[in-house]
Amino acid sequence: LGALALTPSSMSLFAAVNPNGWEIVLALLVAACVASVRIDRVQRRPRSRRLLVALVLGALLLGLARPASVAWLLLLLAVLVLPVRGEGPLGALRYLGARWSSAIAVATAPGVAWYLYANASRGGGADGKDVSAWMALPVWERTIAVVEHFGVMVRASYTDLGWSDTSMPELFFVLWLGRCCAALGAAASRRDRRLRSLLAAAGVLLGACLVIGLNSNASAFAWQGRY
Repeated sequence: LGALALTPSSMSLFAAVNPNGWEIVLALLVAACVASVRIDRVQRRPRSRRLLVALVLGALLLGLARPASVAWLLLLLAVLVLPVRGEGPLGALRYLGARWSSAIAVATAPGVAWYLYANASRGGGADGKDVSAWMALPVWERTIAVVEHFGVMVRASYTDLGWSDTSMPELFFVLWLGRCCAALGAAASRRDRRLRSLLAAAGVLLGACLVIGLNSNASAFAWQGRY
């Protein structure tokens, strides 16, 4: 299901020259490293030096891909430190050890610093959009507007992604959407442990919808589809 969700965005972005292609590659690298480290922890395997080196380098490069890239990096690192079964709350730090934990923190610091500097230099916003008229509307009116435009926002997330020059064919989006619905339906029909994964995926999607809705309600849709 994750591959289905990533494919249209990645293919669309890789078809043109823009900074998000590099960001996506690095985010996938860090995500793969995080998943591998967690699997090693669950199976009580020793640490892999090459894997941790890749994680540190990926964290450094992802944080410096763009100022906003540090958000993806911090989310992935939050997944890294989540405890696994049989561990305490600091299990990840004990597994990584002081040296590798410090290396990851040092690799993350430049991205955080760059984001703080970039955010301060542009006055805390990317475009200085005036949302006073939008915020003057009652909350229920803003909520209705967000709901009415939500389909457009979802479509934009997998077609133009905020870049008008990388728009992909509508048919590709329709085919992708149908394939995702078929995969979810097939997973829901199985009475096994995959149902947990389905519920987890649905929870993540609903959480993302809630975040986008709240952000749009507060900022008058001041966002780009690729986010």
